[in-house]
Amino acid sequence: MVHDTSAHIGGVVIRLAIEKQQFSVADVESETAHHVERATIENVLAQLQSDGWIEATTSQPLSAWKSGELARDYGNMVKYARDMEGTIPVMPDERQY
Repeated sequence: MVHDTSAHIGGVVIRLAIEKQQFSVADVESETAHHVERATIENVLAQLQSDGWIEATTSQPLSAWKSGELARDYGNMVKYARDMEGTIPVMPDERQY
């Protein structure tokens, strides 16, 4: 259950990072369909920051976030693919074999 919740929050955060470029914990909370503990959101944000998907915009913990290198790269790849083909590219680890 916690893993599913974390995965859902991770998806929300990555989407916000790609679409909005800057977002807050309140944005993440408003995007989740059910009540999620703040500690769970904090853990997901910390992991995604460590992975390079997001970056903190201030020294205040958890106040504001922006796209990290991975989110910017993937967002650019999606935009390019839509411009060229009208489809969203699939990450290599998401392909069905």
